[in-house]
Amino acid sequence: MLTNNSGCLKPKLTGLEFFTVSTEPIEPQSLALLKLTGRIENLIDSKAASCGFIWSNDEGEISGASPEGGQVLTVSPPSEGNGAFVYNFPVPVEGKVYFFRAWAKLGERYVFADVIRSFALGNVVLQTGNWQVDNDTAWAHGILVGLEALHLTVDSYGHVLSETNSTPELGCSDCLSSNFGVSFNDGPFTSKFDSLKFNTRYFARAYAVSGTKHFYSDKVDTIQICGGWESLKDFRNYRDGVAVSSENHGKAFVGFGCEAFAACTQPNLPADIWAFTGSTGEWGITASSSIPNLLQRTNASAFVIGDTAYYIFGGYQTDSSSAVLPLRDFRKYCISADTWRKGVDPPLACARRVKAVAFSLQDKGYVGSGMDKDGYALQDFWEYTPTSGVWRPVDSIPARINIGGVDQNLGRSDAACFTIGDRAYVGGGIVGPTILRDFWKFIPPEPSDPNDPGKWEFCCFFDKGVPRIEAIAFSIENKGYYGLGYSYNNDVLDDFYEFDPSVPGWTKREKFPGGNRRDALGFSLNGFGYAGSGIQHKITNVITVDMRTDMWKYEPKK
Repeated sequence: MLTNNSGCLKPKLTGLEFFTVSTEPIEPQSLALLKLTGRIENLIDSKAASCGFIWSNDEGEISGASPEGGQVLTVSPPSEGNGAFVYNFPVPVEGKVYFFRAWAKLGERYVFADVIRSFALGNVVLQTGNWQVDNDTAWAHGILVGLEALHLTVDSYGHVLSETNSTPELGCSDCLSSNFGVSFNDGPFTSKFDSLKFNTRYFARAYAVSGTKHFYSDKVDTIQICGGWESLKDFRNYRDGVAVSSENHGKAFVGFGCEAFAACTQPNLPADIWAFTGSTGEWGITASSSIPNLLQRTNASAFVIGDTAYYIFGGYQTDSSSAVLPLRDFRKYCISADTWRKGVDPPLACARRVKAVAFSLQDKGYVGSGMDKDGYALQDFWEYTPTSGVWRPVDSIPARINIGGVDQNLGRSDAACFTIGDRAYVGGGIVGPTILRDFWKFIPPEPSDPNDPGKWEFCCFFDKGVPRIEAIAFSIENKGYYGLGYSYNNDVLDDFYEFDPSVPGWTKREKFPGGNRRDALGFSLNGFGYAGSGIQHKITNVITVDMRTDMWKYEPKK
């Protein structure tokens, strides 16, 4: 005969050595019922006065030689003295973990089983581990439990997540779910969710469905998708081009690149200028494109002033023998009129150059660094005033490296630059065999002082990744972004970093999902970054190269 008493055993429970009590493995009878079995052994002439189980959701309450806590379940002892005793335990709350320990009373003394058994019933699915997030993809981990013991089959199981519902359920309006189908086995599973929204929080939990009954994990995880990359419409095979943006027009203009990996000879230098529309992600050729010999060049530099004119400087062409011919000419593109005009060329003191950087600050343009026709790195910078068409030299950018124990102030080529507010940041690049990691901040001349050359101040070292050339850089609002490129030992990179000028310092962000890339296009437009095309290295038994056409949009973390 069974009785169920909820309360404490009295008097205080004490150990007894001359007989033993054990707790047998728990047997689930249904989704809400457990069969508990205890066993008395080694009684010779006596019979236990009573026996049963104590249970708790806290194992500590029923552990130790004389447990003080837990709830008491009492049953009639075995009629033969020794033997098994059973209690069918209805689970009060589904999904919780319950701990059980058998006991028996002889006279006024109690003996407790050494082993405490535990079981969770009423929920057959649990959330386990942490979510992993990469760009816009997240992986969740769950486990099915108790199916085999119950001989239960689930019709479907997986994860469900929602932006708005803090306890997401299947079928809610904005819910996403995975479904692994039918299972009758216990075991772990992993769900993958692609194309999640950037800068969005999701609530997620595991689920299982058996017939009309729905089970959800007690644990609800919160996952955060930060910034990341979104695939766009392809552009074309293109490297060493230049891109500038007009925020007012909502477009970026791309040109002056090469369509071949090996020889950038004249047939591989397209004269076309392409316009990228940020709102649609579409590419189009500007009406004034295809002007042979006027625009065909690569490794040029460009900037926008007032969103009304696009200026192109330097770069190089090749002659019939593939000899490199650096340029000094300066061209102006009127965006509204879609026409090209001849600009005022810089003075002879401004050397012909390739791989220079260019930017605009306070309605003036700046061009500098790069490499001259003899392959020497340059450090001079020049200012252009569009209202007067006047060029003048400004402060030269340092590149301090140690050669033979002596600090040398040299030029640099293949550097990267971005602007934040009324400051420009230039760094990286190469001088001789040394790839640089120093970044410098340019403070433009005071407009009221025509003799002020501006100045460069040391900003910081790029200390989060390897030094690089042929990288991309752009700015979004008050942060700079820098990544990809080419380093020592044929190391082509896919990492990407954010620069905070208030620190100043670097934070690693989501890697570029298009794979490693050098000589790529990089620009920002209306709060987003863009990168793509360029050259990719594939490493199998040997290194092979591949010209790429893919383009990607970057949304920064907010």
